[in-house]
Amino acid sequence: MHTLLKKLNWKQQAPTVVLHADAAQLALLDIPAAHPCLLQMDALQPARFFIVFVATRQRLEQALSAILPQAEGDAILWMVYPKKSSALYAGELSRDHGWDSLRAAGWDTVRQVAFDEDWSALRFRRLGFIGQS
Repeated sequence: MHTLLKKLNWKQQAPTVVLHADAAQLALLDIPAAHPCLLQMDALQPARFFIVFVATRQRLEQALSAILPQAEGDAILWMVYPKKSSALYAGELSRDHGWDSLRAAGWDTVRQVAFDEDWSALRFRRLGFIGQS
């Protein structure tokens, strides 16, 4: 399994949802071609693993309205946003700011990892599952 997917706790959950990723980001994820992977918001269905690339609050809100109703049980939800140090990307979100709507919906951060040199990923988990294994 690809090291990045392993860091993201991917265990071949099907379908895997990846939204707003460019070709380079998809290549870095290296999800096997035969694995069911949903890449468009209008094709979403219930799932337990999400990776969503967001740089603005508007993009975040659009994504949340589509994915939160589809997140099943103890779904793994990674929100990937540009690092403040990125020379290539600018964003409105950071580790500590911009996630109020997710928290209001009953999710909170449980982990952060570096996606690459320009992007960080925050894992969100439903409050009812935090503290459970």
